[in-house]
Amino acid sequence: MTLRHEEKAMTPQGKIYFLTCFVICCLLSWKINAVNDFLIIANGPFEAEEVIRKHLPHKTIVALDGAALHLYERKITPHYILGDFDSLQEIHEKEESLDSFNFRQVNHHFLSKSPPRDDDLQFEEYAVDFRCDWRPDPLNITYVRAFSQNYTDLEKGIKFCALKGANTIIIVNSLGGARTDHSFGAYSILAEHHGNPYKIQLETPQEIIKFVKDETVAFKGTPGAKFGLFGFPEATVSSKGLQWDMRDFLLKLGGSKSLGNILKETEVTLHIRGAALMMRPNY
Repeated sequence: MTLRHEEKAMTPQGKIYFLTCFVICCLLSWKINAVNDFLIIANGPFEAEEVIRKHLPHKTIVALDGAALHLYERKITPHYILGDFDSLQEIHEKEESLDSFNFRQVNHHFLSKSPPRDDDLQFEEYAVDFRCDWRPDPLNITYVRAFSQNYTDLEKGIKFCALKGANTIIIVNSLGGARTDHSFGAYSILAEHHGNPYKIQLETPQEIIKFVKDETVAFKGTPGAKFGLFGFPEATVSSKGLQWDMRDFLLKLGGSKSLGNILKETEVTLHIRGAALMMRPNY
């Protein structure tokens, strides 16, 4: 006895149903990833507008205190505004006509509440519906009061993103300006948070800065672009694809380094034993 297996072709309605389900699943996956991928905008020299706009569709945006005003001036709306709001309060006291992202309503709300103890970092959330002439629909913005002098706003921002289940954290506007200590502090934060469930890096329009430790790193870039690698505090490195490749080369903080190197090929591979700070091109 022979058994026959008949395959039925999918009907047009079935194809439409299948494609609809596929698209919905893709959109849900994209939305979940966007929720868990964070862009922290620090209140430093505002030099990363291009980088911010590149990440806007795919990231949850967290503005740190006074950085919110820079976004307001450029018609960029964050999802969260976090800090103790001393910078925003000072600016709004000087400019009585200013009310960026409904801050006066928010400030009144938090002033009516006693702040938590200074040594106890807590995140107090207060959501507002923000309406403006550059968006057709109101947008929900959540202010997060993080009142503690034991942490910088950047440290608070990272802790908040981690609490929200971050997969990735990108930080912009945290370098440069008159505060060299803030820049070095940002580099140190990369090392401090290495090994956590989330990936973290700094970005400028020119560079991506990452802390790497005991790993092989591969990336693509444009030949001729600048590259730097520093022991942080110490690493032995071999490379392929750089103008001046390294072979078991010892990098030490305060000693030897790969400064002013150049991409020779479009693909670069680094084998790193130890801990290093990598500055690769952001294009």
